[in-house]
Amino acid sequence: MDLPDIQKEFNYRLENILISNFRIGYPLEVIMEHDLGLEYGYDFKFDFETDMTNCLIHIRYILHHNEQEISKQKILVHCDINFFYKVINLKSFVKEVNNNYVLDLGVLGQLLNITFGTSRGIIYEKTRGYPVNEFILPITALKSLIKNTAFPISGPLPNVSEPPSP
Repeated sequence: MDLPDIQKEFNYRLENILISNFRIGYPLEVIMEHDLGLEYGYDFKFDFETDMTNCLIHIRYILHHNEQEISKQKILVHCDINFFYKVINLKSFVKEVNNNYVLDLGVLGQLLNITFGTSRGIIYEKTRGYPVNEFILPITALKSLIKNTAFPISGPLPNVSEPPSP
């Protein structure tokens, strides 16, 4: 899948970053790179009155051995980070389809690029002094990060200045 160019003028700014969950578990002495797995996901919410969008990213580093069941895998790092973006004329980049908001693929790629890149730095800083710090979030082709472009129409954005409730 090639990411398209954004066909309209796209102006945005990052308004805030809130870490709503960050846990480091299983402080192991030795972590083998081949034992380390990575899971991630993201969700977007939109407020068209204020042109704000919230991207909530979930990232987990998982220690696994011999394709263990998910329930037996050990979570080394789990983080949930909220990124708040002000997008000028946000509504022009989002369509409503079957009770979902569908974000323009080029805009989605641009916002995820900043979100994942910044998350790498946050994880690096937060894991300083832990063995897992050696294995920062890998640089991945942006098109492979995009799992979905449709997001359920849901409630309001979390407060930009306060972490959301768990």
